[in-house]
Amino acid sequence: MFLSDHVQGVNGNFFYVGGPNCVRYSTYSSNNPQTISCFNSKKQFTGNRPALTAMEVQVALQREAMAHEQAQQNMNSLNRSLAIQNQGLAIENGLSMQGIAIGNGLAAGRY
Repeated sequence: MFLSDHVQGVNGNFFYVGGPNCVRYSTYSSNNPQTISCFNSKKQFTGNRPALTAMEVQVALQREAMAHEQAQQNMNSLNRSLAIQNQGLAIENGLSMQGIAIGNGLAAGRY
């Protein structure tokens, strides 16, 4: 299983699809909805995959939910870091602009 694999419902069953070995898939046969055939990006057959059990589906969905939650936390942390950096730049820019204004005032003999 690859990190890019995800659970996909197909004909009433759930399968792991995605990743380099299952970019494309098709039902194995109409007589056997418990299996899919996987293909890579070059449309080469890479093997069959069985349907997931109810327990495997539950675990997979929990993993996907945790990965989504972790990604959201990472995004929130990144946004906070960017906001802090932006505040620092704004303060730094404001001080620089004040320095320019004071410098210009001194040069003009206003102080």
